[in-house]
Amino acid sequence: MPRGRMLDVMERSAVKVLKRRGLTNVAIGAALGCHRTTVATVLDGPVAIARLRNRESQVDPWRAQIETWVTRGTPIRRMLELARESDPPYAGSRSAFYARVGQIRDTVQRATADAMIRFEGLPGEFLQVDWGEVRHFPFLRPDLQEQTRYFLAARLKHSRFMVVQFTKDMELETLIRGLLRVFERIGGVPWVLTFDNMKTVTTGRDVEGQPLWTPAFVKFATEIGFHPEVCAPGAGNQKGSVENLVGFVKSNFLPERSFLDDADLAVQQDAWLERVNGEISQAHQARPIDILAGEQPAFGALSTTAADYGVLHLLKVTPESVVHLATNRYSVPVAYLGQTMVVRATAGAVRVFKDQTLVAEHRRCYLRYKRIRERSHYEEVLQRKPRARVMLYRDELVAVALSVKSYVTTICRRMRDQLAPQILELHRLWQTHGTEPFTQAVQVLLAAQVFGAEYVGTLLTRPVADWDQAVTWLRGVPAQTTVDRDLALYERYVH
Repeated sequence: MPRGRMLDVMERSAVKVLKRRGLTNVAIGAALGCHRTTVATVLDGPVAIARLRNRESQVDPWRAQIETWVTRGTPIRRMLELARESDPPYAGSRSAFYARVGQIRDTVQRATADAMIRFEGLPGEFLQVDWGEVRHFPFLRPDLQEQTRYFLAARLKHSRFMVVQFTKDMELETLIRGLLRVFERIGGVPWVLTFDNMKTVTTGRDVEGQPLWTPAFVKFATEIGFHPEVCAPGAGNQKGSVENLVGFVKSNFLPERSFLDDADLAVQQDAWLERVNGEISQAHQARPIDILAGEQPAFGALSTTAADYGVLHLLKVTPESVVHLATNRYSVPVAYLGQTMVVRATAGAVRVFKDQTLVAEHRRCYLRYKRIRERSHYEEVLQRKPRARVMLYRDELVAVALSVKSYVTTICRRMRDQLAPQILELHRLWQTHGTEPFTQAVQVLLAAQVFGAEYVGTLLTRPVADWDQAVTWLRGVPAQTTVDRDLALYERYVH
């Protein structure tokens, strides 16, 4: 609000009338377009005051040109340079020029600015959404201190019901799933969602000033059934309404609080929201939770959940026949090499489509830099490249368990000339007998330092009760690095 604007008689009278009606100085200033200190000054003085005679400034001869410069956005330093280069030149001080330009700028902006009109949303109409960021978050655990947390704040304009969620990032998928949790919490989908030009929602504006929506987000809005809107650039009355959400959380929830970890943060956050939504709101003199109950019938129906919704990605299949999602790689049949695929990522699965046909599906992996592959996707290549099959099978084996990884690694080092048959047989045994028996047999042989697919196969064909006897005998045989053990000899001993 401008601090120094002089109020006329009618405005000064309005200040006193609004004060008698019980409005605060801040609310009166907002209504009349002045600062709260100006309101306080008027309340302490008479309605009619004598005005000082206006004195002409040395800058006034350039007033018309300055108004044009202000409209064009010319920097004030450049205005001063141009005024001093004109004929006749401006000969006054820089401070006087800057002060007068400030007054002229205020006049121009008041003349061109749209009036701030406050309005209330209809039931189910507006949901205001914004991101907040808190650095050096007040965690008590030493390993979490100095970390940054973000929060997604959403508030219904009609009921003033709020939902806040703290997150570790502000990615598009985090936003979409967060909004779905908001819809689940409020009991439906509002007609309009208002954002503050966040990059995950819009990448900018076109030549006509219309938002350029990100494809995944506009797809989400269309499928869920709401209309997205973003604040107009420079529209303080729109931005302020959205940004006040962030300021409210920072000023009302975070001060003088500390949190053990994210779980404790969630507990305290929910308790705070329950209190805030259960208190009387100055906007409508009722509790938001009570107004929400009457607002819910106006919402659209929610057709999915935060866990089930598949976030849209358009991804190209690499020469390795995978698509990259986050930091991980998911396999696709080799027939689609180089093609752009539609990928829908739910909380638990990754589904790959080509022309609305599902061609691949994987369990969602949240570890980093992992390769998630389906062997059947490579069958065409494996038939032409036997060594590729061996290496693919080896990758699958080492992912079974740490003990299997150690066992396979040692075989690759000690029995390099038998690598292909060893890996193929180990893989066959794993597929035939299952993960648990296979892993147990490998662990027994690894402890005995006996390596070879033939020994794993022998154990798997015997009762588990005989394994200890077999291992006892094997420990008495010289190390395999010096003796090429004959499988027939071992089998005769076991019998």
